Amino acid sequence: MASHPTIAPMSAVTLSPMQPHHLPEVMAVEQKTQLSPWPKAEFQRSIDNPNRTAWAAYLGPTFIGYMVFSAVGAEAELLTISINPSFQGKGLGKKVLQQGLNQLRFESIFLEVRASNHAAIALYESLGFNAVGERRNYYPLGSGREDAVIYAYTNL
Repeated sequence: MASHPTIAPMSAVTLSPMQPHHLPEVMAVEQKTQLSPWPKAEFQRSIDNPNRTAWAAYLGPTFIGYMVFSAVGAEAELLTISINPSFQGKGLGKKVLQQGLNQLRFESIFLEVRASNHAAIALYESLGFNAVGERRNYYPLGSGREDAVIYAYTNL
């Protein structure tokens, strides 16, 4: 009988401030999940910038993804969030984002999402984000551009 690795319970999802040693794992997930991946230097800037909050996400001891927020005054913007494809579809993205929202102390949080990214849209809406606008031709595609839907979350 084959043995299967044990997966830590969902409550074992934790966030750790992103550090330079996380960048190889971050970049591996970034390349697998993003149509227009950020360069490594952008993640390094996120680590170094006091107006950004960058987290590495873990399920038990296993790195599963990351997210980066930018803050200005009482508002924040979710710049990026990704979960390793091996861990997608298990509710972990929701758990990671919920922990981030619980830790942030901002009145409003905004984000843009590709109009075609129905899984992400469902995630954001399940956490209380509301569509508040769109940006036409915002995201590059292989041929042409795609609209972004702007979402807002009120943390009051």
